[in-house]
Amino acid sequence: MTCPYCRTDDTQKLDAATDLGYCRFRCRRCARRFNERTGTPFNHLEFPTDIVLQVVVFRLLFKLSDSMLSATRDMAAAQRFFRGAVSVTGKVPRQVTSDGHDSYPRAIREVLGPKVEHRCSAYLNRRIEQDHRGVKQRYYPMLGFGGFRSAQRFCRAFEEVRQYFRPRHKQKGSGAN
Repeated sequence: MTCPYCRTDDTQKLDAATDLGYCRFRCRRCARRFNERTGTPFNHLEFPTDIVLQVVVFRLLFKLSDSMLSATRDMAAAQRFFRGAVSVTGKVPRQVTSDGHDSYPRAIREVLGPKVEHRCSAYLNRRIEQDHRGVKQRYYPMLGFGGFRSAQRFCRAFEEVRQYFRPRHKQKGSGAN
């Protein structure tokens, strides 16, 4: 195994393994310890690499993405979005924050119910708009999409992959004593 720090092949395999079962190594040159994942994009994921890759492939293959890109921004699109969101989460939210488009209040009342609070505020909506930053950072260098279908495919794939590579934090103290 090559050391990810000094790039030498002079490493020693250690007896102990990581919590996920990955082999641990020690570099004889720089004396650092590392495992099979060190220096890879998979280093901080809490699931084995082969499982993550299989999930990503199946998600892309079967298009199971919770994101939605619509060609029009009308009542039907808003209702489809809210129905999809409820079917994925399994519950109706207490409040919805949007940018104040005309179709949202009626779609929220009809799909989610009259008790759901609809908030439209530039300040409250900033966090939602920041979620699009990753797509925009990839979109600008590509000089746009060729058409709606290619934009739809890109957004779906980008969102799926982004969800799996987002760092997760383990909760401390939740284990059994």
